[in-house]
Amino acid sequence: MNAIGKGVARASGSGIWAVVESGQEVAGFDHGAFPNIADGSKVYFIDLHLDSFCDNVQSQFDVDDCVRRATPDNGFAAGAELRLRNYIMEALQVAVMAGKPQAYVDALKQKMQEVHDSAMELPSKKVTVALLKRLGISG
Repeated sequence: MNAIGKGVARASGSGIWAVVESGQEVAGFDHGAFPNIADGSKVYFIDLHLDSFCDNVQSQFDVDDCVRRATPDNGFAAGAELRLRNYIMEALQVAVMAGKPQAYVDALKQKMQEVHDSAMELPSKKVTVALLKRLGISG
């Protein structure tokens, strides 16, 4: 699973934007690959190569909205929330790359409702790693 960082997107004079956390630049990203990210928006990012250049950048609002939709009464069992967040980040990246983000985002929101409803049927009323695997979410 990938570590997910966070910060604020900052535009630059070039196509390479910065992600800033506490006033310090923590990473950069190609805005052309993530045109949905607005200057000043709070973002989550994944840096697969640990080279301070993001491989995935998504709006905190969009990711957190999906997590909220999936969260049942008793929350998450160990490891399940990070797995779900990784899945959401990947799904949102696919949406942007496909050029039809709204249709993908709508389908993702439906999937998150399925996660919620399935977790509520469990005795623990928690999202578990086993439940995510059963629902095809490997994250």
